[in-house]
Amino acid sequence: MNRKLRRWLPGLAALVVAVGLVAAVYHVSTAPNPPPATAPAVVEADDNDTISTATQLAGGWDDRFVRYKDPTSGASFLYLSGRFVLSDPNAAKQGRAQGTLIIELYDPKVSKGSDPKHLAEWSYEPATVAVLGRSGKEGFVVPIQLSWDAYTPEMEAVKLVVRFKQADGPELKQETNVTLDRAAVPTGDK
Repeated sequence: MNRKLRRWLPGLAALVVAVGLVAAVYHVSTAPNPPPATAPAVVEADDNDTISTATQLAGGWDDRFVRYKDPTSGASFLYLSGRFVLSDPNAAKQGRAQGTLIIELYDPKVSKGSDPKHLAEWSYEPATVAVLGRSGKEGFVVPIQLSWDAYTPEMEAVKLVVRFKQADGPELKQETNVTLDRAAVPTGDK
């Protein structure tokens, strides 16, 4: 490999990674919206506005995976994507929610009398939630991309528990069972 190409290769690889991440975030941000809550008309807020206390956590998960291949290392990663909205339907204005977002993944197949098997957990600190989310008419929208290394083709369904621990206010929680579209799991080095 000539010397000039070796100098440009790391920069090119970083550009390809950045484009892939932007595409993944775009995929999540354009996912279908959760059904609207019955609420009074809401005025869109600036991203600097803060919801004093969110009263609702709504959203859902895509049953299909996204595969990302790192061009520099060649490693492949599977992502499970979702979109969640934190809101206060009684507020005249929606803004930025503050708190920690925790997502727990369980295998729902259990024998009678036992709890689902805990498979993984992701935690997003308040600063990360603030960067990931954006304020909108419906509330504070947080797209999620979970890198899931422990997936195996034998898994047909999972249980996902999303908890939002607010800085000031009660913890909000949503549990969802997702039947995985295993036919849509990308295979190979695509």
